[in-house]
Amino acid sequence: MLGGRTFLTYNSKLYCGGISFGPVGKSTVYCWNTSTSIWDTVGTKINNVNILCEFNNEIYCGGDFKISQGAQADYIAKLSASTGIKNNSITHLDVKIYPVPFTDRINIDCNCQSEIKKIIVINTLGQSVYFSTSLNQNNEIDLSFLSNGVYYLKIQSNSLQKTVKIIKE
Repeated sequence: MLGGRTFLTYNSKLYCGGISFGPVGKSTVYCWNTSTSIWDTVGTKINNVNILCEFNNEIYCGGDFKISQGAQADYIAKLSASTGIKNNSITHLDVKIYPVPFTDRINIDCNCQSEIKKIIVINTLGQSVYFSTSLNQNNEIDLSFLSNGVYYLKIQSNSLQKTVKIIKE
């Protein structure tokens, strides 16, 4: 585990889980989608994931949890299509993020049916460096305080989310 996160490569896909990767004090398991360049949620309601592993062509996660997918889990859970692998990203909604790369400010335009509830900027160490809950449909965010580099912008709208890579120059 690296910095509160654990990674697994399975069927040429990258999976990640860990406390610092999900919302504060919680975590879930994500899979990097190379087609859309976003993290897709794998399963739901799995908190405090500490390890991911593959066994008999199934992905298992372990951690400090007793419930997974709403069922009894006792510290270990199997992730598969039958337990709810799903894409919880808001790719079907019209979200525009620009400019990329950016220098001081980034714009998030959402022509969404539901309101954006949270915006989080995460550095490459998995640390949350910006957090906002007071948002409207067309957001300009001042990120001038950030050092140049790669970050991940996580947009949450009710139970939906989208994570995109952004670059500050």
